[in-house]
Amino acid sequence: MTQKKPSPAQNAKKATKPGDKPSPKKPAPRKVALPAKKTPKVKATPKNPPTPPVASKWRVASPEPATPSPKADGNADVPQSAPSRALMVIPQPEPLSPWEAFKAGMPESFDGFIGAIAAGGHLAGFVKERGIPYTTMLTWIASNPQRSEMYARAREDRADVLADEIVAISDEVEVVAKMQGQEVVLVLDAAAVSRNKLRVDARKWAASKLKPRTYGDKIEMTGTVNHRSMPDSVLLQRLAAFGISLPAVVVPAKDGPDA
Repeated sequence: MTQKKPSPAQNAKKATKPGDKPSPKKPAPRKVALPAKKTPKVKATPKNPPTPPVASKWRVASPEPATPSPKADGNADVPQSAPSRALMVIPQPEPLSPWEAFKAGMPESFDGFIGAIAAGGHLAGFVKERGIPYTTMLTWIASNPQRSEMYARAREDRADVLADEIVAISDEVEVVAKMQGQEVVLVLDAAAVSRNKLRVDARKWAASKLKPRTYGDKIEMTGTVNHRSMPDSVLLQRLAAFGISLPAVVVPAKDGPDA
């Protein structure tokens, strides 16, 4: 026969001895429900990230923004997108090159160029500052007689500016302090004098080439001619000695009472 297992109540009665006081039952711990933690959602990174869009010369007009639809109780509803419509594409002009920008600003840009040359500038420096090819500018000036004449006059006016600079450079004084015995003496700087002389000579040469009638070297030619009158027969004899034969010169007779 199979024996039944004792129940927990029977086991508790057997464990208690006579005279022992029953131990008080401990209250079961209360389970407090903790708020569930919100785990942040992590966006899955795509394996092949999208490449940024390349700038284009076409600009697409954006559609109208979404507008919320009002409810009867006055609260705003979820925004509703505007009705779809055709997008307008506006072509954007390409940026101009320095030469194209110069020609687009005509005639003010050419007037500024002439003013810069007349104020002492030069063509190479003007085109270098603006990124314009030198040969392009020079060919464009030479292609029009009026522009060529204006450029030539501006170069002549530049010679006057160089002449004024020569006077200003000649008036410059640069001194250095030197010890002579126990005294400090100010003397002219030899290096500065040599440099100023080179600057003056360069401007003199440029001014003489730009405006030779005013600043060029004048050449004077002088000479004496010794001429003595001789008869034609003697002249023919001398020419014949050099192998030159000329017919005899016949003087026509004068008509009149004195002939």
